[in-house]
Amino acid sequence: MFKTLVLLITGGCLSALVALPPPVGVISSAGEFRVDGSTIQGNSTLFDGTVVETSSARSVLQISGAQITLLPASRATVYRDRAVIEQGSGIVSHARRLVVEAASLRITPAAGDAIVQVEKTGPSQVVVTTEDGSAEVRNASGLLIASVNPNMALAFDTGVPANQASSASGAVKLTGFVQSEGGSYFLTDSTTGVKVQLRGENLARYVGKQVAFEGSVIPGATPAGGASEVVQVVTMNVLRPAATAVGGAAGAAAHAGGALSPAALAALIGGVTVTETLVSLKPLGALGSTTPVSRR
Repeated sequence: MFKTLVLLITGGCLSALVALPPPVGVISSAGEFRVDGSTIQGNSTLFDGTVVETSSARSVLQISGAQITLLPASRATVYRDRAVIEQGSGIVSHARRLVVEAASLRITPAAGDAIVQVEKTGPSQVVVTTEDGSAEVRNASGLLIASVNPNMALAFDTGVPANQASSASGAVKLTGFVQSEGGSYFLTDSTTGVKVQLRGENLARYVGKQVAFEGSVIPGATPAGGASEVVQVVTMNVLRPAATAVGGAAGAAAHAGGALSPAALAALIGGVTVTETLVSLKPLGALGSTTPVSRR
């Protein structure tokens, strides 16, 4: 009877060990943080689907070789291959395979040495800032929304009214110079850096000119010349340089004799509005324990 009881207990322990999911990473902090609602100090193990919340101190997460510095008053759910920022801000470094999600956007550092900050500023608003590298931002359907270059910050708004979601997901509104390559026409957006192939009437007349156009993505069309999508042009207007210059991404437009107004440079692609913004990204070594990164 005693032997049978021992065997049952041993078997139960082994079953519990086998059922325990494998860890996906670890978290450490100089202050308190919460893991799945429990307050912890020091460090803890992370599992698939773990919810991490910071209070007044930052926490450092190590996941799949990547490091995420979760700033104070932030919340994220972590998985083996991605982290979902639900509140606040996180700075990602050494991320070769890790994807950061926020407000349905997917942000991927372009190289392992990139430093990328993802800040959720509202239910549908996200700011992505890069340093020492670049990042790609895609929507929930995988459409490339922006290529964020080094030392650049872009603000994204995914908020689309329910009755407009279907049409907005394919709507495109971009600004840039029309180029002709191999008999096809292209435009690289001045704000997002996204290159699209254009289709429409009388496009040759716009070659070399700075334009703002509206159109829609052609589903299933295969783009040429390194473009991300093929877009059917609906309206196209030649733009005149504004009297005042704007910095950052707008500099790409300035070589034609001036810069456009910020309103002209706002982009819409894949149901997401993209604008340039100013954000201060603190170096990882200078991050304080109580001071979150904030907009200037």
